[in-house]
Amino acid sequence: MVPFPVPLTALSEVRSTLLLASVHALRVAGYLDAYQARLDPQHRDAVLASVAGSWVPARVALAHYRACDALGLTSLEQMALGRQTGNGLRHHLTRAVGVLSRGVGVSPWLVFEQFDRFWARSFKGGGVSVVKHGPKEAEIVYAKCALLQSPYFRSALRGVALGLLEIVTRRSFMSEVSFTATRHEARYRLSWV
Repeated sequence: MVPFPVPLTALSEVRSTLLLASVHALRVAGYLDAYQARLDPQHRDAVLASVAGSWVPARVALAHYRACDALGLTSLEQMALGRQTGNGLRHHLTRAVGVLSRGVGVSPWLVFEQFDRFWARSFKGGGVSVVKHGPKEAEIVYAKCALLQSPYFRSALRGVALGLLEIVTRRSFMSEVSFTATRHEARYRLSWV
């Protein structure tokens, strides 16, 4: 349904707005001090003092997510923080979906059709693909994204995606099917009612 971009290149940069929204979610949840203590000092300023809307190297974003990994949170806590991050970004990412969601009979498929655009607004390189498996079931594949090495990032992605689907579904479910470190690829199965 949504193919990978061609050519599919490795992730090189991440929008600072994503990192700032993630740090804000950590702050709101009371984890900011613990997070800052675990953040590599070499990347501290690049993460915490970045200007919204700029691009930061993928290695800086990976340092952020490594610090989040070191917090030792459960996958449910990580997903909740991802959802919080997604809520903070929602107004930037979902204007088109927000307009569509006000219409009658809008389905998640319209949201999925925008996933590649959402990705391109936050990441340079890497990509997302959506495959339809049934009327209310899909597979989302993220590829060539070194950030997927982080369990926190993978769980947070689930939270962001579920938050986006809340716009047009009563309830949705998403589970990680596989992660392949050598390809920096993660697969998720999604269903909804």
